[in-house]
Amino acid sequence: MSGWMASPSRCSSGGRERSQQATGGFSSSSTRAPLTSNETGWARSYAARTLLAGATHFFVYNSMASEVLDTVYAPIDLEIDIEARTARLSVAGVVESTGSPIINPHSGEPSRSRINLPNGFEYTVAEMGSGSSKITAGIELELTDS
Repeated sequence: MSGWMASPSRCSSGGRERSQQATGGFSSSSTRAPLTSNETGWARSYAARTLLAGATHFFVYNSMASEVLDTVYAPIDLEIDIEARTARLSVAGVVESTGSPIINPHSGEPSRSRINLPNGFEYTVAEMGSGSSKITAGIELELTDS
């Protein structure tokens, strides 16, 4: 399992000009911190780092940052309950994150809210929820019920 934390990321050398064309000239002073499970084999870890470094849509993300931190190799504990619409991510000393349904303020019950885009490019249906994350390694960031 691999992923990345962003305070948004950096392109590889020589890519800045091409990436500014792809993003309409937008650039940012931001940071990317790649995260890979220490249980991932070398081949998977290399493939994930290659993708996160700029292949596919990550090329655009990477073009909008100016700094890439060293890859963090750590055990990743991830729990997802699709039916309950809850998730929990824990990487000790790096990130703690939870996701849950939005709670109706009147009834106190979980409320399901969706965005439907019948001709959508990125998605056709997206369900909204509430998430909290605390990142403490490399990039320090805390989001509560966002």
